[in-house]
Formats: sequence, C-alpha cells, structure tokens
Amino acid sequence: MFQGALQSGTVASMDFPRKILYCFWWGLRNLSSFGSNLQTSPHIWENCFAVLTSISGLLLFMYFLGRLQMYMQWEASRQLDEAKKLEEYNKWRQYEMKAKKGKIHEWIDRNPRLKEKEKLIISEVNRMFAENKDIDAENPLRHLPMFTRRKILSHLCLPLLQTVPLLRNESEDALKLISCDFLKQVYYNENSYIVREGEPLDALLFITRGIVWTYTTSPAHRQTGRLKTDDFYGVELLEWVFNSPSLPDPSNLPFSTRTLRCHTKVEAFALTAGNIQHMLYLHWSKFSKFRGTDSYLV
Repeated sequence: MFQGALQSGTVASMDFPRKILYCFWWGLRNLSSFGSNLQTSPHIWENCFAVLTSISGLLLFMYFLGRLQMYMQWEASRQLDEAKKLEEYNKWRQYEMKAKKGKIHEWIDRNPRLKEKEKLIISEVNRMFAENKDIDAENPLRHLPMFTRRKILSHLCLPLLQTVPLLRNESEDALKLISCDFLKQVYYNENSYIVREGEPLDALLFITRGIVWTYTTSPAHRQTGRLKTDDFYGVELLEWVFNSPSLPDPSNLPFSTRTLRCHTKVEAFALTAGNIQHMLYLHWSKFSKFRGTDSYLV
C-alpha cells in the first residue's frame, strides 16, 4: 500500500513541502475513490487502515449529499415563498389599481369637461399601472405625462379663462400659456377661509368643484353671495397688473372686498400674483394690451 511512497523517495526526502503535498494528494485520491485504489498486503493494520479510509470517504460523500439535499430543499422553499409573496403582491396591486381606477372615474365625473378626455386619461393611467408607477387617485393630473397634462389643462381651463372680461379677447395661444404653465391646482377644506375682507388679494381663483360663500362685513354695504363651479373671483388682481404701466410692486397688492369661506370641500385653479408677474415678464408680447409696446418692464 505504501510502495509508491517508498519508491518515489518521498519517505527519505528532507523536502518537507514535498512530503506534505504528496501526502495530501495521496489522501485525497483514496478518500475520493473510497479506498478502491489501495492495494494492501495481508498485514492486519494495513487492511484496517484501508477499511477506515473507505468508510471515511463514504461518510464524507454522504455528508456532502446530505448538505446538497438540504440546500436544494432550502432553495426550493425560498423560491416557493417568493412565488407566494409575488402572487400576494400581484393580488394586492390589482386590488389597489381597481380602487384607484374607481376614484379616478369619480374624479372625472366631478369635472364634466373631463368626460371628453376620459379615454385619454384612462389609457395613460393603465400604462402607468403597467409600468408599476404610482399615481394619486385624488389628483391624477399631476402624474400624467407632460404632453397629456398640457392637453387636458388646456381643455379644462380655456373655457374658464374666457369668462374673465380682461382675458376674453386674448389669443388662444396666450390663454393656453396661462392654462398650462401658470395656473396651479389648489384645494380647500370645508369651512376654511380662502381670503378675508381687507386682506391682500394674491390670486385669481377659478372654482372647479364645491361651493364658496362670499360676504362683506361693512355695516353700510352688507352683501352675501356664493361661488360655484365655473365661477371666478379676484379679477381686481388682473386689473391691478394690466392697468399698471410697468410691473407693479408685489408688496402693493389690491385688497379683497369680500370674505371667501368654503361651504364644502373646494377644488380650484389659482393664478397667483407672482405667476401673473412672472408670465408678463417672460411673455408680455403675447397679450394684446402690450403687443404694440416695446416692453412691459420699464
């Protein structure tokens, strides 16, 4: 059994690394073959060593198979858990999408002008859901792609802007500019105040949903009224800007002549004083009042 080691001179060699490498290779070869390469003499201890080598090789092989089987079972269990989690997530996602689509349909129903764009909106919403993008069902407009959003804003806001006397004769391009780039959506809770009588008026407001009470508290001129869908308030702000020979001082805003208090939840578009000034600073030539002038900034 040890004839190879004796003949190779490994036993008598003083090269320690050589001995270690040879012994390691010899043990690995015989363990991996379960001792089948060992040729023993009739000597009892030599045979016992060969038997021990065979048993050790077999035990190591069985241990390896056991570990491999455990790993395969663990991997299969992990994949099954992931599949279940994915299935649960997909079910939850479908439920969430269904609920959000219902709310989006309600949002469209609250805005009659959106009915004409319903197919476009739902198509974009479906595409976003397919791409696993999140969307606010209460206000999906701000999540839509820019081109689609601008198209819908123009459709929603052009009729509102055309009801304002100062804007009625403006070009469609000018009104689209206001609709898409300078109007912003605002929300007010029930019973909240939008502006009080005597406070600076900093926005032209277009109501798209809800009811707003308006009233004055002056003893000599007590008046009450209400604003509903498609009504607007704050035209004095436009007059303040349009009737000024140059950009007016934002610290000198006109004052509100009425108090506005929400009777219900209110959705609206607001054209703020800052946005009006910024718009005219950049695009004064688009508006008929200033088209014949060299500048509006003097």
